[in-house]
Amino acid sequence: MGLLEALRRPRDERTERDRAGRRAVIALVRGEETGHELGVRYVSDGDSWQVEVPDELPTVAPELRDVAHGLLRHAAFATSLRDWARLVICLTDLDPIDEPPDGERLVDALWAAAECEGVAEEALLLARRLAYADTSP
Repeated sequence: MGLLEALRRPRDERTERDRAGRRAVIALVRGEETGHELGVRYVSDGDSWQVEVPDELPTVAPELRDVAHGLLRHAAFATSLRDWARLVICLTDLDPIDEPPDGERLVDALWAAAECEGVAEEALLLARRLAYADTSP
């Protein structure tokens, strides 16, 4: 069963749909999926862009590590990076991670990527540190 089918299952399976939706959005944030698999419609004509999100997809607050992984995965390709950053901005709640210093710098890098301003080398170094930090106790 595909991600979109899991999200559209009938009856009172809301909890499972929510979990499937959250997993799918986090996979997109991490750069492991594209918006197409989620039924997201993205239209861009240069500077302007529009994202249509299926009602089934929940808004997710990603962790810094998830955004860092996605940034690193897309950093080498300008168009891919721009489109990914715009989707992440539209599909997630970044407020919980937008804290100084690391979160603020990573969210700023995300916005820079979305606006085609490029990502500073310092932001990529930060993303590497966050993505591969040991989180074991």
